[in-house]
This record gives sequence, structure tokens and C-alpha cells, in this order.
Amino acid sequence: LTPPQDLDLGTVVVRLGATVTGTIRLAGGGSPSGVTVRAELQPIWSGPGVTGVVASDGSYTLSGIAPGTYQIIATGPWGTDYLETRYADAAGSNDLTVADGDALTGLNITLPIGGSISGTVTSEAGQPIANAWVSLTPAAGATPTPYYTTADANGVYTIHAVAPGSYAVRASGQGFEGEYYHNAFGLWDATW
Repeated sequence: LTPPQDLDLGTVVVRLGATVTGTIRLAGGGSPSGVTVRAELQPIWSGPGVTGVVASDGSYTLSGIAPGTYQIIATGPWGTDYLETRYADAAGSNDLTVADGDALTGLNITLPIGGSISGTVTSEAGQPIANAWVSLTPAAGATPTPYYTTADANGVYTIHAVAPGSYAVRASGQGFEGEYYHNAFGLWDATW
């Protein structure tokens, strides 16, 4: 296109995508307001997915989903300990294949409650390290899940929604060496 040229593309035809509906519940009750749900194309990063917000009654609808294999994933509200959870069918599979125009219902998910890890990052002199980077590394053989946060101005941090398991905690700050919990500098010396 070269201005002032006008270009008429004619008719653009779009297909009706699939629709997925269900209900999100929180273990222990409570309103699922703030929970997000998404259809993530598999394998991960292979294309766009669809994201939606859960209504206060727990219902959700994801529409306009292109044909393919997806996982339906619910994520708890930021700053809570509800664990990200994938829909699983009766056979335990997380993968869901959809075609144009499909309308799938009853894809219900309950988010379990995880834990949190918190503390304070300080220098050797006992001064808080503002904006320190804190990460958790799962024990060998565990499913790798990225857990990380940034400490506040007082070096205080909390990592929410941590799944059960053993982890090594590592902190680092600008100008400071990275260190694992209990004064270990290498993962092999870290306390799990």
C-alpha cells in the first residue's frame, strides 16, 4: 500500500472457533473472583491461546478457540496461595482437542491451597537488601516450577502458591553474590 492508494481486500471470512465453559471452585470455599482461566495451545508456545476471567459465581467461558490441542489452566488471584491447576478429564489427561464450532461444557476445576515461603534478605552487616531477587529451585526429580519474587525496600519477600515439596531458596541483589538459604553458595550445598 502506498498512500494515498486505497486497497479493497473484498470479503474476509472468519471461522467460528470452539467454546469451552465450566466452573472454578476454590478449596475451602470463597469467591473465585480474580481467578484467571486460559486455554493454552500445546505444545506450549506453539501459538496463541485464549484467556478469560472467572465470574464471581465461578463460571467461565472461553470462546474463539482455534482448532488444536489445549490445556485449560486456572490461576488463583495474585498474592494468594491457590495453586495453578490444569483441567483433567476422567482418564487424567490434561490435553483437550477442539475443532471449529465445538461447544464443550463441564470443564470444572478446583484450585487447591498451596503454601508460602517468606523471609528477609540482608547483607552480612545485617542491612536489608532492597529489591533482592529470591527464587525457589525444586528438589531433583520434581516438576520444575518457576517460583520467584523481588523483595521490598526492607528486603522482605513472600513467594505465594508454592506446591508441596522440597526447595532450595536462593537470594541475590545488585552488587551481592547469590546465596542459598543457610549460607550455601552452590546448589549442591543448599538446604532442601
